[in-house]
Amino acid sequence: MTEIIPGKTSFRHTHADSNALWIVQRSRGKGVWECTISEEDLDYAGTARVFTTEDIDRAVRSGQFWDQMRNDTVDFWKARKPGEIFHYLHSTKQFVRAEVVTTEKGFELRPLALVGNWHVSELPRWWDSGHYNDGGYWVKKIRDGEPFQPHEGNLWEVSPRDADPRDMEPIDIARPTPTAAQRDAADMLTVIAEVQALLEMPRQSHDFAGTYRNRLAAVAALIADKVDLEATPSAATPGPRMG
Repeated sequence: MTEIIPGKTSFRHTHADSNALWIVQRSRGKGVWECTISEEDLDYAGTARVFTTEDIDRAVRSGQFWDQMRNDTVDFWKARKPGEIFHYLHSTKQFVRAEVVTTEKGFELRPLALVGNWHVSELPRWWDSGHYNDGGYWVKKIRDGEPFQPHEGNLWEVSPRDADPRDMEPIDIARPTPTAAQRDAADMLTVIAEVQALLEMPRQSHDFAGTYRNRLAAVAALIADKVDLEATPSAATPGPRMG
């Protein structure tokens, strides 16, 4: 149990919208203590309430735990060397291979590759419907070379668990080349988007019928120019749901 000393023992506990620093002032007897918010708090300084010995002990221990966690993290990153390779565990058997680099924040990890069992939805892919997905969050981070600094407990080399990622082959995240059918479908989607833009009708006009007629004529000209209506439609696998 934490030794509580009036005027010295302090702890963090929520008050209103803040995680205030409370100072123990005096005992009220029977394991109850009068506490006030530190004078350094510009919004709530001097606010008073009572806490039990158990409340204070729990808050002090929690603060010590998080302080130790932060100190361990600081010590870990201070000990790093540029070029070291680590594997960040994103999810079960999904790792981000990364190397230690120096940034304005000190040492961070620059993501290099995805290794392990990543779902296809996280990777660049074409659908036969002509839709394209350029990959998920980590694909973008790798392409941008954006550094990050995770908690060391999420690094396989620090806390080995799950499969060993060190000898896993990198997953290809290059933009795939669409098949002819996928490219054709994508081209048609582009035309559809242009048609939809033309069919966005104005809310005000001196001649609504003329406006509609002109837009429909533009749609007809666009389709005649860009779409071979005699082409035989090809069967396509379902694409992503829209909306």
